[in-house]
Amino acid sequence: MSARVSPQTSRRIFLRACASAAVLPFAFVSSDVIAQAQLVDRSGSLRMLSQRMQKAYCQLGLSILPNDAETILGRSLTRFNGAMVALRENKFSDQSIIRRIDADWSQFRDLVSVPPNKTSFAKIDALSESILQSAEALTAQLAISLAVQAARVTNVSGRQRMLSQRMAKSAFAIMWGMDPGTHGKRYDAAREQFLSALDELKKSPQNSQLTLRALDAAEIQFGFFDSALGNRGQINNLSLTRAANVAKSNERLLEVFDELTGLYAQQLG
Repeated sequence: MSARVSPQTSRRIFLRACASAAVLPFAFVSSDVIAQAQLVDRSGSLRMLSQRMQKAYCQLGLSILPNDAETILGRSLTRFNGAMVALRENKFSDQSIIRRIDADWSQFRDLVSVPPNKTSFAKIDALSESILQSAEALTAQLAISLAVQAARVTNVSGRQRMLSQRMAKSAFAIMWGMDPGTHGKRYDAAREQFLSALDELKKSPQNSQLTLRALDAAEIQFGFFDSALGNRGQINNLSLTRAANVAKSNERLLEVFDELTGLYAQQLG
């Protein structure tokens, strides 16, 4: 008779499996067949995922749509690992930055793969910020070295994904009782940068009818998210119903920018 596995152990096994599941498919993809703009896209996705996984961790801690949050966390672990494999195996990436991300990633992955607790939040937050900074540097390096305008708009659009997740992560951190000063400032900065970049993208000469339609959809989805969140000063008093609306609208906002970033990448890829 086999030993019974606890729910906590099952969850840890599931998330660790997700974190390694993407290795094999990407291991056979050489740098020669990965389009240049797609490298910017993948590098940029690391920024978003560093915030997305912490957002999901906070959602689990707050019991905000926990099943959705569990799925988000598992899929994000898989996507992050897959992007790292692809970025390691191309000639354009700065491998010293890749090694920094790897060092933080191994710790971050282990911490978010166990049930959430407030004690671990500070360490997870520090690692998330470090991964974000390194991914920002890597994405900027790729966008500059490729020296193509389409790589520029791919970078800006991809960064919107990160900012969408950073806003929600900061809001949920405040709800969970984390320092409202630190996370409030992060939220304000992310919101300001998001709106500025949205305006820049709308004015880009690289736009097609498809990207313009996607930008219109992004503006509408941001309005839903912003309305669901309401006054930042009242974030710590959000009801679970309102918080669930924030989570759902935030996911839709991410989906729009995932599609838009892919469209920009295709113009160069």
